[in-house]
This record gives sequence, C-alpha cells and structure tokens, in this order.
Amino acid sequence: MRVLSYFGGRFLESRGTPSRARNLTLALAGLSGVELLALSADPARDAREALGVDHLPIPSIKDRQACLSRAVKSFRPDVVY
Repeated sequence: MRVLSYFGGRFLESRGTPSRARNLTLALAGLSGVELLALSADPARDAREALGVDHLPIPSIKDRQACLSRAVKSFRPDVVY
C-alpha cells in the first residue's frame, strides 16, 4: 500500500499536533507492505534523517496545494493521510 502522509506544518517541532502527526507517520512507515512518502514544511534533509522516510518539503504556505497535487500525481498513493 502506498501512503502519502501530509502535514502542513513541521513534523520536527516538539509540541502537540506535530508530535502526533510525526508519531503516526513513523508508525505507518514501520508497517510491512507500506511505502510511505511524507510531505511537510520541514527541510527535506532534516526530515529524512529524523524520520527515516522519503520526504518532500513544502516551500511556503501558499505552495501547499500545488505541492500536494504534484505529490499525488507523481507518487500515486492509495491513501492520503
């Protein structure tokens, strides 16, 4: 199953919602048979190192919809979270 994990903020912030989104993304990545792509406002290299999953950065708030659309078209996920 291909899963696109989308979070408009930064996964790597240590507070409520980002922590929950990061933990769920890591749990999904740990499941066998799941190919995961994360999309967030974090810098790509930092997120790849911290999360250990493929990651695409969102350059700015106004680019969120365009980045999500491109990721869905290129990755072709079964589920978008």
